[in-house]
Amino acid sequence: MSNVIVLMAVIACTAAYVLLTAAIPALSVSDPLGPKAFPYVIAMGMAASALLLLVEILRQKGSSSDDAPAEGKEAPLTAAGKGKLLLAALMFGLYIVLLERLGFLVATALFLFSCSSLLNRSRLAVNLCVAVGVPLGLYLLLATFLGVPLPSGILPF
Repeated sequence: MSNVIVLMAVIACTAAYVLLTAAIPALSVSDPLGPKAFPYVIAMGMAASALLLLVEILRQKGSSSDDAPAEGKEAPLTAAGKGKLLLAALMFGLYIVLLERLGFLVATALFLFSCSSLLNRSRLAVNLCVAVGVPLGLYLLLATFLGVPLPSGILPF
């Protein structure tokens, strides 16, 4: 049932995203693709995700029977799991607040390190490598190659 709820949420978000993308004004002086091309590519990815989730739901429904083993069943979310989920949501809210002040690199590194450490405490070295490597890679891709302005915050670049 939780997969169906997620599917409905993905479909609703995709529909809203497409409607908002359609509202982007077309500029007369622009590249041949225009400002809507990239958002529509993202919308296609969202729609593909919804389709894959639908296929997974249908496959699970077709294979479920009374004598099927319980190993494919989802475990209920424990109180500790709910706490981690709430804490991750709060950390994401803090990330959004601090993004402009600290800058993309610092805020993203702190967010990734805190979330990965919350979920996997035993691998702090891996968490640190991911927390430093992912923001650097994204910065190089977005700011350097694509020219997307990112918040610099406390760093001079």
